[in-house]
This record gives sequence, structure tokens and C-alpha cells, in this order.
Amino acid sequence: MEPVIHEETDVNIELQARPFSLTPALTECVQHSLERLTHRHGRRISSISVHMDDVNGKRGGIDKRCRVVVRLAPRLTVVGEALAADLYQAISLAALRAESALIRRDKDSRFRRQPRTRWTETDQARSSQSATAA
Repeated sequence: MEPVIHEETDVNIELQARPFSLTPALTECVQHSLERLTHRHGRRISSISVHMDDVNGKRGGIDKRCRVVVRLAPRLTVVGEALAADLYQAISLAALRAESALIRRDKDSRFRRQPRTRWTETDQARSSQSATAA
């Protein structure tokens, strides 16, 4: 894997291309595709891994796959994956899917942080009454 640091947000982006070499154009495409994701959620992202491979090899067809794995600070992982005839399209689509998954995860009420409740005087009185009764 080749590590790349996103200049503006300091997010570590790891790139891996299997049967082909990683060109500067591919690296620039990945950085450009992940730019929106890193700007909106950069503080929460610990690292991003981008895996690119050719599924069918020499047979051709819609076989370029890109998988974007976003690791968030408290041990959460979000994945976006795409399959396309062109590797650049697969990179862009996988980045969009990773961002969509992250936004869906934020909107999901199971992961939303619950506000802290404060005890009122009546709650404290009930608590002390139940403690003395027991």
C-alpha cells in the first residue's frame, strides 16, 4: 500500500492497485474524489483505504472495482464499493457511496448520541425515598 496524506485535512489515505501500477493520475483522481468526504467529515476520520483491482483480468467487460474503506475514530468502519468499465468511474462512485453510507450512519438513530439528562429535585427525592425504603 502506498500512503498519501491529504494536505488540507491531514487524513491518511492508503492506496492499493492490484494488477496494474499506481499512476500519478490515479492518485490525483482518488484525492479529488475523496475531497468532499474529507472536508465534511475529516475531523472524525482516522484513515481511508482505497483498493483498486481488475476483476476479470484480460477478459474485459465491466470489471474495474474500487473499494473505499473509511475508518472513523471510535472503531467504526464505513465502506463504499463500485464496479465499472472505467477505473476512474469506479473510484468516483465508490467515494460517493462511502460518503452516502457515512451520512446514513449519522442519521440512524441507533448511533445518534443521546443528550444527557439532568436530575431534578423530584428525581432526587424519589431516589432517596426508594433508598430509605429498601
